[in-house]
This record gives sequence, structure tokens and C-alpha cells, in this order.
Amino acid sequence: MKIYLSGGMAGLTFEEMSKWRNEVKAKLSGKETLGSDEQVIDHMGDFSFYDPVRRNYSQVAYDNSGIYKRMSEIVNLDYLDIAGSDVLLALANKPSWGTAMEIHQAFMSGKIVVIISEDPKLSPWVIYHSHKVVASIDEAVAFIWELQKEFPNGYPK
Repeated sequence: MKIYLSGGMAGLTFEEMSKWRNEVKAKLSGKETLGSDEQVIDHMGDFSFYDPVRRNYSQVAYDNSGIYKRMSEIVNLDYLDIAGSDVLLALANKPSWGTAMEIHQAFMSGKIVVIISEDPKLSPWVIYHSHKVVASIDEAVAFIWELQKEFPNGYPK
């Protein structure tokens, strides 16, 4: 099963972007944690991960007109990753423009969308464009394991 890991990145450190993603990868691979050499691993057992952290966003900068210099590259590569996934798993504890756009793109493309959010008053837009909303990574991992059992060859397109 191929999983796109969506979540806030703007203004976050590499560690802040990676921590929850690595926790998901570790739990789906049956490990407690990932070693330092496994920080951006893309395939573990029954699961493959599209992790946007693997791209170096630290070099993204505004040009004089305020437009991201690498905007097209960033968005188009994320679109390709979403298109290749079965599931979009999003951490949505706080608003993020990119995460919201990725959720919508995945939902409209027929992907399974799973939201992790501790917010009891999550936006109706996020709820509408998801198939499952959970409060923790553990709940999301359990749901994805059930999907894997039901669709061992990936979610039917």
C-alpha cells in the first residue's frame, strides 16, 4: 500500500516535519522507532511512503515578486506523489494551506484520505474531504493496517 504523508511544513524545522512521519513509518514497519539512517526511508514491508520531507524545501525562497522560485516543482512533484498513492494520511492539528490542498487533491482523485487531528472542532471542509478522522497516530496506523488487510495489492483505482 502506498501512503502519502501530508502535513504542515512551512516554518517548521526538519525535525518538526519528520517526527510524526517517521513515527508512522516505524509503526507500520513494526518498529518502535527508526534509526538515524532510516529518517527518509520510502519502503518498509507492506508499505511504501511518499514523504515530501525527502525533498529539500530549505532552499525555497521568495523572489522579488513574492512568488516561490521552485513553486511549480514543489507542487507538481507533490501532485505526482499523490497520484501514485493509495492513501493520503494528513496530520491536521493546525491549519496548513498545503495540507488542505493536498487533502482536496487526493479526495477528488479517488484516494482514501485519513486525517489525524486532536482538534474536536475540525473544519467541516476537512471532514467532508476525508474517509476517516482519528485523534492519534496509533488510531491512524490501526486503520491503515485494516485497509492493507482488505486491499493487500493496493486500493483499487
